[in-house]
Amino acid sequence: MKILLLEDDIGLADIMSEYLEDNHFELDLVYDGEEALSYAYDPSAGGALLQEAGWIDHDLDPQTPRQAIGIQGIVDGTPLVVTYTTSAAEQRQASGSFLVESLVECGIQAEMNTGPAEMVYAPGPEGPVFGRRFDLAQFAWSASYEQACLLWTSHQVPGDPNLEDENGDAIFPYGWGGVNAGGFRDNGYDRACEAALGTLPGQEGYVENHHAVQMAFNNLLPVIPLFQQVNLALSRSDMCGFDFDPSSFSEFWNIENFDHGPGC
Repeated sequence: MKILLLEDDIGLADIMSEYLEDNHFELDLVYDGEEALSYAYDPSAGGALLQEAGWIDHDLDPQTPRQAIGIQGIVDGTPLVVTYTTSAAEQRQASGSFLVESLVECGIQAEMNTGPAEMVYAPGPEGPVFGRRFDLAQFAWSASYEQACLLWTSHQVPGDPNLEDENGDAIFPYGWGGVNAGGFRDNGYDRACEAALGTLPGQEGYVENHHAVQMAFNNLLPVIPLFQQVNLALSRSDMCGFDFDPSSFSEFWNIENFDHGPGC
């Protein structure tokens, strides 16, 4: 048997604007209201925001790094040069290189910092990502049945498990096992996520609570969602019940519904 897969048939990976996939198994949870985000490739708008923040295009050449002028805590003339940390996997290299090239259009110079996945994503404090020793970092996270908002809650920030606040509570309750690598903390977001996770399907407020935490995510943007990986599978032409679920780790998640021929 010969199988021909055309790029136009497969398509490119879908760009994400939310932390839930557009084809999430509970579609009513995917927020698409007026506040939903959409991203356009607009280097001019990005450059204007950097200019407003104090990163000045001093030589009027967008291909060179901008420089800091009048930014508190940053020495005037500091170039806007950052590291871009990701693994050496082929897909990470391809997408990372594309993003590095795109950042240049806004006057940001990013230098790729790559290595084996087991080193880049090692637990802190040694691991650069989960040890929170990076400027920009790219990594993948698997979709799951449990909603993703908890990935950016305050208690998931990785850090020294021995540090305590003035009340004697652990500042980093998960220690270096926390997954909120960016260190994002916001009490309002935490409450919205707790409300979403505290209601079950069918309960009053279930959908509304999940929409509310997505709106909080959009407003605060603890991370920038990039894209969904493309999943491909083949089946016989007379098969039915074979459906992809982005929250499942296996294509056989609903194997009891598989059938073919007359059974369809």
